[in-house]
Formats: sequence, structure tokens, C-alpha cells
Amino acid sequence: MAHYDLYQALNLDRSKAPDEISAELSERLEKNELDNIGGREEVEIARAILGDPQKRTAYDSRLDDPNAPEVDVNALRQLAAADFSAPAAPTGDHA
Repeated sequence: MAHYDLYQALNLDRSKAPDEISAELSERLEKNELDNIGGREEVEIARAILGDPQKRTAYDSRLDDPNAPEVDVNALRQLAAADFSAPAAPTGDHA
């Protein structure tokens, strides 16, 4: 199955930096310029993912990998809500 491509769906330039994409999407939200099929939610999800360097890297890697699990709306929602700033949980016995 094909991955959900936010760049194509929202007519975004993939070569732009995360902060540039975030600013563009914020402007669309502020001006209520939401002519995309997914409406406000799609733009907010795109801003959360494409405006965050870590989430964007994860998204781009999966988008570019035809063998990766499908990037669908639920996968986008999960990635947008993910907390990449949380420290990794300790592993092993450190007693």
C-alpha cells in the first residue's frame, strides 16, 4: 500500500527546513486557509510532525521505505502525539 504523503497532500516543499514548514502551516491555520481534504486536523498533524526535526526524520525515513509499515492516518496521529524528548527508560539491573 502507498504511504500517506503529507508533503503531497498539503503541497509542501520537502526541501524546506522544519521551522519553515511549521511557519507555513501555522499561517494556513491562522488564516483558515484549509482547502485540503483532511482539514484542520491534517494541517495540525503535519505541523506537529514536519515541524519537529526528530519526528520529521522518523516520518521521512518511513515514507521513503516501501517495505516499512504503512503510513496511514492512525500512524500519523501516533507520530504527531509521540514524545521524542522523554529520556529512554533504564534497562538492565543497575542495583
